[in-house]
Amino acid sequence: MRDSVWKAQQMLSKGLSASAMIILLSLTYEVSTFADTSWPTLSDGRIEIDLNGVRIAVATENADSIHFYLSQRRSGYLTVRDFLRDPDGARRLIEEATWISVEVYRLNGLIPNKPEKETHVDSVGIFSGHDPNCEAWKPTYKEYRDVFLNSDLVADKFGWMSQTASAGQFVKFLDDSDRLNSRYHAINCDPVFGRCRSTVCRENLTTSFNFHGFVPGNGFSRAFNVGEFDATLIAAKKALEYLLIERRVDLTFP
Repeated sequence: MRDSVWKAQQMLSKGLSASAMIILLSLTYEVSTFADTSWPTLSDGRIEIDLNGVRIAVATENADSIHFYLSQRRSGYLTVRDFLRDPDGARRLIEEATWISVEVYRLNGLIPNKPEKETHVDSVGIFSGHDPNCEAWKPTYKEYRDVFLNSDLVADKFGWMSQTASAGQFVKFLDDSDRLNSRYHAINCDPVFGRCRSTVCRENLTTSFNFHGFVPGNGFSRAFNVGEFDATLIAAKKALEYLLIERRVDLTFP
């Protein structure tokens, strides 16, 4: 308020009319207000959003392709459009949330230089805060792993293992010669519809991805396209690291 009075006195001393002074002061106020409430912008045009310590960068194009779910909202989600429309309100919701989940869809329009063969990654997601659902999956993935620790089953030529061709439970050890101590990937697939997912949670941050796992264009066959699983992991990691600022993503289990 004191600054505004000083500016008004300076303008009057320069001979500005009262009406001109009001216009200039209002413009100054609007610009400063926008600067205080806008989101930081990265060099590539994406805006930065701080989710209580987890920083993400999102594009303003295809704004409805990114969904934000917050703990205090019982239903529905916010989009980037909502964050741009009401930055202050969005910040308040973030500060009040005990957890925040973000799902990114239609990755082709959101990830730069994305190879066409990686388009079968349908979505990636993060969960900031304690994730009970992910914690519940940990013993399940461990069960997948334990099946192969003392098993005569060998990995296929791509390094992946499954109890049966249609079971939909896949494991890949990073060091197949030392399965007991090796980190591993675990993927769970629906054997009927072919929807596949992997969820990894650590240090109050969950990363996940979804993809269609069946061999494309194979009629009613329920064969999984295991040969593309490695490319799927690469695509998911790339998409998640593009979303998360200054964070390396590890999609393996200990």
